[in-house]
Amino acid sequence: LTTGRSLNIAPPGYQDAYDSLRDLMNQRHGWADPMELERAQEVRDTIEAPTRAHGRDELHAWILDQISVGLIEDRASRLIAYQDAAYAQRYLDLVGKVKEADEAHGPGTFRLTQTVSDMLFKLMAYKDEYEVARLYSDLAFKEKIAQRFEDPKKLKVHLAPPFLAHRKDPKTGRPQKIAFGPWIFSAFSFLAKLKGMRGKWYDPFGRTAERKTERALISQYEGDIAEILKRLPEGHYGLLVELARVPDLIRGFGPIKDDNIEKATEKRRVLLEQLDRSNDGGSDNKTGTKEFLAAAE
Repeated sequence: LTTGRSLNIAPPGYQDAYDSLRDLMNQRHGWADPMELERAQEVRDTIEAPTRAHGRDELHAWILDQISVGLIEDRASRLIAYQDAAYAQRYLDLVGKVKEADEAHGPGTFRLTQTVSDMLFKLMAYKDEYEVARLYSDLAFKEKIAQRFEDPKKLKVHLAPPFLAHRKDPKTGRPQKIAFGPWIFSAFSFLAKLKGMRGKWYDPFGRTAERKTERALISQYEGDIAEILKRLPEGHYGLLVELARVPDLIRGFGPIKDDNIEKATEKRRVLLEQLDRSNDGGSDNKTGTKEFLAAAE
């Protein structure tokens, strides 16, 4: 307080750190996990009352403007920084399809569009070695370091690179982190420029099981969105939104993230089965869903 600087109690990225800590403590102490399927509330479609429909068109126009001009465009620019313009366009194209279908067949809340824009960005912007290097070499990060520390040349970064971190932490069972001196920031700047290698056959980091899983999750979610758009005219809007929100369960890193992926996979399976049971199309649709599940997995 004596410095005259303000304190941001919720700085950007705080949610990721909190979620990881929460999952770790739940796992270590056996505490109840608020994300467990048994604790989830049943989602039902609702019918808008006439009194709430007043001014709905104006509200929808405002929401569409916020989505198309603000949030989505901002995320597209972030994906350009993350990878390139083609990668960002892939995001925009898919969210645009969802928005058109939501406008045509949804109840007017655009919850599906908002959910897909959030979850698709989350999956596409996964933190790998190139992204960590980009964030550490970003000018904004350097400015924050200079503001907080008197001699930033003495900084050290603790990392667990897959090629070097072979020892396990006896407490967590995860790879033990190694301390790197100030020279690592020059390495970060160099590695950040190689982000075009991400996902290619010559990507040295892309061959790990974790990176393969992250890319597979993106492809699976794109398949889920295609299934959602196919089912949208049939109704069950709430269930479809919940299916689109499944990636929100995937949080943390390492073993914690692996456990959450299993939870997300199970919830995805349950929701697809609920959609099958609530559909009046009969056994043909159920067969189609089984084929979809096999293809996506």
